[in-house]
Amino acid sequence: SRRIYLYLVLGVSAVLTASGIVWLLGWLLGAGSFNGLQVAFPVIWGGIWGLHWWAQSAGAVPQAVGDSVRRLYVYGTSVFSLSMLVVGIGVVLAQLLGEAYDTLFGTELLPAAGTSLWRDSTRIAVAIALVGGGFWWWHWHRIAPGDIGSALRSAYLYLFAILGGAATVVVCFSVLLYTVLQWLMGSPEVAGAAAHFRVLPGLISALAVGTGLWGYHWALAQDESRNAAGRLLATRRVYRYLVAGLGLGTLAVGLVISVAVVLGLLAPASGQLLRASQWWRNPLTLAITLLVVGTPLWSFYWFGAQRDAKTAPREEGSALSRRVFLYLVFGIAVLLSLGNLIALLFIFLRALLDGQLSPQLVYEAKWAIGMLLMAGAISGYYWLVLREHQRTIAP
Repeated sequence: SRRIYLYLVLGVSAVLTASGIVWLLGWLLGAGSFNGLQVAFPVIWGGIWGLHWWAQSAGAVPQAVGDSVRRLYVYGTSVFSLSMLVVGIGVVLAQLLGEAYDTLFGTELLPAAGTSLWRDSTRIAVAIALVGGGFWWWHWHRIAPGDIGSALRSAYLYLFAILGGAATVVVCFSVLLYTVLQWLMGSPEVAGAAAHFRVLPGLISALAVGTGLWGYHWALAQDESRNAAGRLLATRRVYRYLVAGLGLGTLAVGLVISVAVVLGLLAPASGQLLRASQWWRNPLTLAITLLVVGTPLWSFYWFGAQRDAKTAPREEGSALSRRVFLYLVFGIAVLLSLGNLIALLFIFLRALLDGQLSPQLVYEAKWAIGMLLMAGAISGYYWLVLREHQRTIAP
């Protein structure tokens, strides 16, 4: 109870101290006007944090539960401060690239008021990055480096830093690819290349930050894995199946959109829509983007797991993360198949009872058909994988 009290107060006071320092540092950099709270907040809450940090370090007796509470504080604060650092760097980089983009490709002869690079949002972003970087360095590099192999450290590394960086890279790359393909083969929503590609500075900055976050922590995890315990290996396995699930979901959505576009083009009513608005261009562009991103992502991690399942069938086959992944994917695919089969039967029976059976029903049911075909293919494949999995671990 004493450990819980100490680290709970430390966590709350660390968040409030960081917020107060950001507020104060932003004012020192020129953002906003002075307020007495800008000094009182970091001083008071920083003093509370320092007092309780001294109390927890004075004569602390190692114990399992107490060490777990300490780790929860250390890695929770590391997550919070690293998020501040990443957001601050991303905002500063996005504004820097945006200013360069507007200078090179902007069409305004005179800049609007308040559009300089060193504006209030930039000052606050710099303050957030500096404060977040300082708190993260203290907790990650001074307190946590000797804690290799703990479950919370593994969760921080694989489930937040590496997986978060990977998800950021995948999303930003997908949006970037879609923006380019939409300009080449789709229907852009704005006129002019400068306006259409105005999202590039933000995407490139987020992509750079995500790549740095992913690369640094992945290299660190690879270095620590040489002395890793089984717990770290289990967390890395969870990360692999999570990324495989992310890739499979991206691939599945791309397949559904592809089937829906094809059926919409083949349906009799689509001829009028095709001539009127060419509605299919942007959905087809999105489908190609999702397929290009999702297919290699799922293939790399999933077939890597399959190779491990063949080389070490008992260890990989009995892993909880693999069983959860297999049954979860199979169960979701079966439920989607049943739900969309019910939807198709409803559409068919309603048209039959109303005497309105026509090939136009294909156009109306294109999304349900696409979902049914996608979910049926995935459930069939993973049913075969489950059969092989059960035969492998049966002895």
